[in-house]
Amino acid sequence: FIKRHPYPLDRVPALCVASCDRRPNSLLKPVIDFLALRYGEWSDGCVCQVDAVLPECARVFINDMDHFGPAWPSFPATDKYDPTRLWLVCTALALSESALPPSSASRSSSSSAYFEGPTLPLLP
Repeated sequence: FIKRHPYPLDRVPALCVASCDRRPNSLLKPVIDFLALRYGEWSDGCVCQVDAVLPECARVFINDMDHFGPAWPSFPATDKYDPTRLWLVCTALALSESALPPSSASRSSSSSAYFEGPTLPLLP
């Protein structure tokens, strides 16, 4: 479907946010574990990371946030991210003139969040 109907990245700014949560305190932990065991894919409890990314689109991977995280500043979300700050950074990345399709990943083993595309910090 995506090959026949490509997303118009040249006309519409886009940024994919793909999260997963491997922490034991997520309310979605049973679903996350089921998807990992059944399909071998990490998820946020609703969407697998591989399914949350459009081809050739800049992307942010957050490896310690479940599906509640982007919308809830506290319970039921159990992550450390402030949704307002998260979406301000994501909006800035999507609208940035330098937000090109990913060519290399800026991954750090010490960080649970990383961006594929131009390097910008997600957390203050």
